[in-house]
Formats: sequence, structure tokens, C-alpha cells
Amino acid sequence: MGNTAVTLQALGNSEEAAQMQRQVLEAQKANAGTEHPHTLTTMGNLALALEGLGKLQEAAGMLRQQLEARERVLGHEHPDTLTTRGNLAGYLCFLGNLEEAAQMHSQVLEGQVRVLGNEHHDTLTIRGNLAETLRALGKLEEAAQMERQLLEAQERVLGNEHIDTLTTRSDLAKILHALGNVEEAAQMQRQVLEAQEEMLGHEHPDTLTTRSNLAEHPNTRISKGRLVVWERQGKLEEAAPMQRLIIKAGALGSTKTHVED
Repeated sequence: MGNTAVTLQALGNSEEAAQMQRQVLEAQKANAGTEHPHTLTTMGNLALALEGLGKLQEAAGMLRQQLEARERVLGHEHPDTLTTRGNLAGYLCFLGNLEEAAQMHSQVLEGQVRVLGNEHHDTLTIRGNLAETLRALGKLEEAAQMERQLLEAQERVLGNEHIDTLTTRSDLAKILHALGNVEEAAQMQRQVLEAQEEMLGHEHPDTLTTRSNLAEHPNTRISKGRLVVWERQGKLEEAAPMQRLIIKAGALGSTKTHVED
């Protein structure tokens, strides 16, 4: 029944999946106990189904139970415990509990660095999540430092032109711009733009987003209401043709962003 519920969830039938996971969980608690590995796995699956239903508060509560049990059974730094803590931190972010989420992300990061290493995929992911949470809290200096660490690791592990590396470089540029480091931000966005133009083409949505970050077209979500980067640097001749290219390619639809202001 548990496998069926997981399949239903994968097919988008969260309501039926949640109902089935509840039944499985109650049976497992009765037969195997609340701390059996299968019981704990079902708790996580139920939380995922509840998330699909938009019941984030209940999903977070389920993950808290799973976390407490895994800490008792497996220890605070077991990979499964760290995964649960990271997932719970993600729910807390969505619920607006940013301070607690940032604290949990920090705990997960410290544990993953010790257990998995500084350049493991999971470590890189949680470092990015922590940076985004710090940014949401308005702690831009800390967020920039975290993004720099992430970028350096991704460049070593993934390469300079991997999509994740480009995303981090762009996110860091936006934070630096918000901090007033305009020249460094512009330089980073140019690096991203050059790589995207070569890999994705001049009119790919991601390329257009980066170009808009540099040209600060007034219709883009990122640049609206902000001063033009190149305008502040007196580079009007460079900004103008980029704006024309954005207008020309505007028929492609709205552009994708990774960090919104």
C-alpha cells in the first residue's frame, strides 16, 4: 500500500496518496512502533503528500516528528537526519519562519560538511538554501559570503559554465548590486551572459533575463524600480542596444528568474 501511495503522489493524486499514507502510518505504528525505519519513511512520504495538498503546516509538523525520532534512533548527523532537518527548514521558509529556517539550514550545513564533505552535492544544495534564506532575512552581507563559498565550490566541482554555477554567479551578482557593489555585480552578469549566449543562444529566456539585469529594461521583474546598472556607470551606449534586443525578443514571453527583488 505504501508503494501505491508513492505512485499516486508521483502521478499528482495527492489527496488519495495522503489518505493512503495515513493508513499505512497508523498500521506501521501499531505493528512496528513509531521509530521503525519503515514508519519514519512513511512519515516523510505523508509530509510530501500534504505538501502537494498545500497543507504545509501539517507537513512541517509531520517532519518535526520524523526529525525527533531520527535524532533519537540515528543521531543528529546521520545523513537521513540531516535530510529531514533540511526538508523541514524548507517548509519553514515557505511558512515565513525564516529565523528558525536559517538556524536549521546552518545546522544541516555544518553536519554535511563534517559527514559528506564541503563539495558533496547535498552540501552545495543546502549552502544555496541558506544563502537564499539569509537574503530573505535581509542579511545581505552573510548571504553574499555564503554565495561566494558556493560559487567557488561549484566552479571546482561542476565547472565555470555549468547551469548551477551560472545560477549562483547571477544570484551573487544581484546581492552585490543590492549592497552597492555595482561594478563587481556587472562584471559577474557579463560573465553569465557570455556563457549563456554561447550555450543557450542569444534569445533563450535565461539569456534574456541576464541581459535585462545588465540593461535594466523597465519591463523586467528584476529591474523594475531600480537604477540602471550601466547607466550608473555611464555606459549608456552599451545599455541601449541591449534594451532593443530585449524588446525584439519579447515575443518569447516572460523571462525566468532565480532571485527576485
